[in-house]
Amino acid sequence: MRDQVDVLFVTVDPARDTPEALAEYVGLFSEDFVGLTGSDEEIQAILASFGLPPATTYDLGGGEYGVGHPLGCSPSRPTATRTSSTRSA
Repeated sequence: MRDQVDVLFVTVDPARDTPEALAEYVGLFSEDFVGLTGSDEEIQAILASFGLPPATTYDLGGGEYGVGHPLGCSPSRPTATRTSSTRSA
């Protein structure tokens, strides 16, 4: 069944999650997982298409910030309309 499932991680912090950093992180889970990044506008559009809220950021002081990541799972079949099961973290 694993060969029928694609796992995608979409960054919500493209300023820190460079393609190289994202590839390293995703590789910790599986070399078959895919990490996606883009502009803030592209990422917000992807989140919205999955019914997820925007990420939240908060000040940690000293020029550092944290990011609250929305979480979601959207199972679908190749020939079916996407269904969505989501929650926000």
